[in-house]
Amino acid sequence: MEIQNISVNTLVNGYEIQEDHYECLFCGASFGLHEVFPHEGRFFTAEGMMKLHIRQIHKSSFQALLSLDKKVTGLSDVQIEMLQYFFEGKSDQEIVEKSSLTSVSTVRQHRFKLREKEKQAKIFIALMQLMKNPEHYEFIRGQNKWTNAIVLKNKNARKY
Repeated sequence: MEIQNISVNTLVNGYEIQEDHYECLFCGASFGLHEVFPHEGRFFTAEGMMKLHIRQIHKSSFQALLSLDKKVTGLSDVQIEMLQYFFEGKSDQEIVEKSSLTSVSTVRQHRFKLREKEKQAKIFIALMQLMKNPEHYEFIRGQNKWTNAIVLKNKNARKY
């Protein structure tokens, strides 16, 4: 799986549509687009079968993504643990009781840091997408950080 070529929505789904089939991002299982699949007395479309596959084999896309190598996710052991508890809907007090953390305020701090990481990731993704088409933009460095601007070529400057 080459994550840099997969959209966030596709990662959330856990599968992608290929030319003639749905393919699981996590194990490569596939289901033909124009087939119907029987399962426990019911019939499923390829997409329905893929969703069922992800629930049965990987528990969820969340679980499968969380189990990826740390080099891929960039998450520490503590962040992985906290994300798991947050996903399960545990209260801050329950997390303190089940984890190695010793106070509710530490749990809240981890939640805050993860939200900050999410915001930073959005900006980083936008910057990387803009770099893919640099001919459309010019960066003009101002005299201080408040006067930098991204300018659409042949357009008026917009300061950010």
